[in-house]
Amino acid sequence: METKDLEFALKLAQPCLLSVDFIPILSHYCFDTGMVYAYDDVSAVVVDCNTDLKCGLRGDTLLGLVGLAGEKITLKQGKEKVEIISGNSHLELPFLQPKDFQFQFPQQDTLSEFSLSEDILQGLTLCAAGVGKDPRKPEFTGVTLQLGTKPAFYASDNTSIIKYVPANAVGKKALEVIVPKSICDQILATVTALSAELEKVMMTVTAEFLIIQFSATTPNVTIVGKHLTVKAAKFEKIIEGCETNKPKFAIPEDFHKAVAKVVLVTSKELQRGCELQTQREALWVRGQGALGKAETKFSTDHIVLPDVTVICSPEHLTSMLSNVTHMIVDEKVIQMRGEKLSYYVASRA
Repeated sequence: METKDLEFALKLAQPCLLSVDFIPILSHYCFDTGMVYAYDDVSAVVVDCNTDLKCGLRGDTLLGLVGLAGEKITLKQGKEKVEIISGNSHLELPFLQPKDFQFQFPQQDTLSEFSLSEDILQGLTLCAAGVGKDPRKPEFTGVTLQLGTKPAFYASDNTSIIKYVPANAVGKKALEVIVPKSICDQILATVTALSAELEKVMMTVTAEFLIIQFSATTPNVTIVGKHLTVKAAKFEKIIEGCETNKPKFAIPEDFHKAVAKVVLVTSKELQRGCELQTQREALWVRGQGALGKAETKFSTDHIVLPDVTVICSPEHLTSMLSNVTHMIVDEKVIQMRGEKLSYYVASRA
């Protein structure tokens, strides 16, 4: 087979390949007839792969050897070793038996099934940027999808909320499911990797699992993982409490540049966040980190604003800004809104 085809398949599955041998099979690529996958005990990435192997091969070793191979490569499974032949090179690797495999495709009834359109993928991308990391708040460690005829996607880090409203229905059944951040990242990375080869993406939701199928010119890919079973946060109730009759004003033209300056002077290790402060007819954007300090002042078009300060992630802001057009400020929250996207950041008061 073409070495580049094998290497591409292995790299697609690599996000679920563990680097430690606590459970040996989880650090191995698992080959079965016509496919290869990696499984990290949470999710699996399964990729079409034209081999006859039925075994597990250590992931980092195999990927390294394939990267050094010639244009063509042959893999032959013997009783105890797998032969890897490429050009004048001949190698042998030990393997794990199929009885050691831990992943199985789930056999559960479908609760919802829908296509991941560009609109839905954009919403997933924007919301995934605002997911929290606190394990004590598991409902905030993934993107909440409100499915059905009135869809909405939500994410929160416990100080801010992102809401995205897709243009069309997402599935037929009203249902809430929380997609873990790791699976969001795997979906988006796979879409990027397949790029022009990608024809369609489908998501199936069962009682415990998410099954995402990528149909492509070559190869097809399937991601399988458990969704979070914790109860979703009552985002709409929280957002209703943020509604206000305060006037809106256009986000300043160079606002994105002010945020970019904050990103440049703050480091990920010592980041204090991006500070937004309003006071009467002014809006300040500030940031300070290991590399320096940045501050920019904007006028609010003669709209008098309350004295409010919020702290938010400059990375979150950067990802949101091309999708929001105006801002609303009251004593409790600063809101940024666009056609489909809303971003709420709570006041420090």
